[in-house]
Amino acid sequence: MDNAQQPIKIRISKLENLDQLDKEIDALTVLYQECFNCAPNFDGYNKSEIYKIFKNYLHDGLVLLAHDISSGDEKLVGYVARVRPRGYSDDLESVFKKHIIRFNYKNTYIAAGVGVAKFYRGLGLAGLLMDEARRQIRVRYVLMDTQQDNIPSLISHQKSGYKMLEDIKPVTRRKRVNGTSLNLTYVFLVQDNGMFPWLNQKSDLPRVFDLIPKSKQMLTTPHNPEQANCL
Repeated sequence: MDNAQQPIKIRISKLENLDQLDKEIDALTVLYQECFNCAPNFDGYNKSEIYKIFKNYLHDGLVLLAHDISSGDEKLVGYVARVRPRGYSDDLESVFKKHIIRFNYKNTYIAAGVGVAKFYRGLGLAGLLMDEARRQIRVRYVLMDTQQDNIPSLISHQKSGYKMLEDIKPVTRRKRVNGTSLNLTYVFLVQDNGMFPWLNQKSDLPRVFDLIPKSKQMLTTPHNPEQANCL
């Protein structure tokens, strides 16, 4: 195997507490800003705001971190967050009301976010993080919203099993971007984990996986006896 094909070793672990968040916040800030402070999101969050976001994630749900451990130094290259639905957003509350028989606060989580560093995109890492999150929360449904024109997000989540909620109308939110007020349209998707019985068994973390950068193909490794989904 030549150098271009050498696998990238990725360790996925759980963000356990505020002490660990304090240690990771600088790297999380760089990652979060790389993912969301540019098009199509333009969030513009600073370090203190990002700290508050992840503190709330810890309080309300689950955060998984992906580190590149190929070299001697660890590098944070991805994260995924899942939170309990109550009080998360008015828009998602309306989805609950429309599907009250299907979704409830015991069988549903909210996909609060997933981010992957630029160099590691297209290798299946986002899907791998989402699959590991499913194994940890072990609920039937995961709801999410995303910008209607955020095609990479739509493709990534649909490859991981998300389906559009066709009977929920898109919502428009006003957002200020570079001094200009814009109307952005958001759509809603759901992941039905009942369709993925192989994810019902909770896995122990941390776990180590191999990614092949050139072929963009996931490997099965001794640390990962199951074939991971690819993006």
